[in-house]
Amino acid sequence: MIVDGPHFQATDEGELVFLLTDGDNSRRPTEHDILEPDEESPLRDNYYLRIPLEHRDSDRWRSEIAKYLAPLVLGATMGRLPWTLAAFPTGYELFLHKSPRPQGSAGSTLRRDFLLYGSTDVPFFSSPLEFVRHAEWLMRGAHRTPDRSRAPRCECKYCDVDGRNQKQSVISRELRARRARVLAQLGDGDADADSDADA
Repeated sequence: MIVDGPHFQATDEGELVFLLTDGDNSRRPTEHDILEPDEESPLRDNYYLRIPLEHRDSDRWRSEIAKYLAPLVLGATMGRLPWTLAAFPTGYELFLHKSPRPQGSAGSTLRRDFLLYGSTDVPFFSSPLEFVRHAEWLMRGAHRTPDRSRAPRCECKYCDVDGRNQKQSVISRELRARRARVLAQLGDGDADADSDADA
């Protein structure tokens, strides 16, 4: 075990494990039906599909989050392991929202948006990189402001109450730069050339 609590674990196998959560199972999409993967039908055009933990899209999200989270919470001790989240924090769940595209849009008739639900402070996260700073806050103990009417002291784009109010593109750029610095410390000259697009 590389890290063993109190708020998270980092295993020798490259898994980050949340021991603290702000998740709530009641925080789920409510405006359309939620279907299980085996209930999906081409006759439906606006619904949420529950993504099981074992699904490849869940694997992709958890790996992408951990890719940027490990440098924040482990620094150079993350080594060269390919990190992943063992699971989302308790109370969190990934969904795929399929909805009609506006008339005249190019491509498929259905729009596909992955959304991570469960936080008591944020309606949902729409990309892995949106969740990284919130995940870091959980792994650092989820300290809140003394004033309960204010949002938590989290630096994700949704929770930040300290006046930074950064766009996700700026936060994503900072996360990529931090990861590149840690990889450079490890002597990895082949650091990822991630794009600057919001993700």
